[in-house]
Amino acid sequence: MKRTVTALLAVILLAAAAVFAAPRAHAAGYQDGTYSVPFSMSGLGRHNVAWDTCTVTVDGGDLFVTFTLERVEPRDHAPRYDWLSTDCGTFYPVVDEEALTCTFENVQVPNLGSVPVNVQTSAMSEPHVIEYTLVIDDSDIPAAGAEGEAPQDAAEEPAPDPVWKAISGAVGIALAAFGAVLLAVRYRKP
Repeated sequence: MKRTVTALLAVILLAAAAVFAAPRAHAAGYQDGTYSVPFSMSGLGRHNVAWDTCTVTVDGGDLFVTFTLERVEPRDHAPRYDWLSTDCGTFYPVVDEEALTCTFENVQVPNLGSVPVNVQTSAMSEPHVIEYTLVIDDSDIPAAGAEGEAPQDAAEEPAPDPVWKAISGAVGIALAAFGAVLLAVRYRKP
């Protein structure tokens, strides 16, 4: 019975290690670099507009987007957004009251094209969450391995590499090692 439980535990640990240590697929096959591409945000009302371009950074298979929203009517304050969330996390804006802008920097997104997001606004009497869609045109981003294609704005600093990569790799290695030790100890010959 103990051998069965130990073997089952070892198999679970090895499976968990495979999940944590598995490299993620390259972001839809895009070449690493920083690109300026057409952008829009569907669902915005008449008070705020999205600038018509954004910056997309492809870094080791991860996608990061930087975009700006501007207050247009009435021009009395910057857009009132507290945070934005994607399937990859929650991100906070940089607000410039003088320029009447709200910029979300290095927002990690799961894909380009249409990306659903939730945004909390405090523009009304009570904070509430609104669903928007980021529309990011990827037609100017070269495919990974494309010959002769150089990233735009190559001198710009790339988006920070998420800590999650390092943590998940370390957890995967630790789980695999622990599972292997459990199997070796349990099934060694006397």
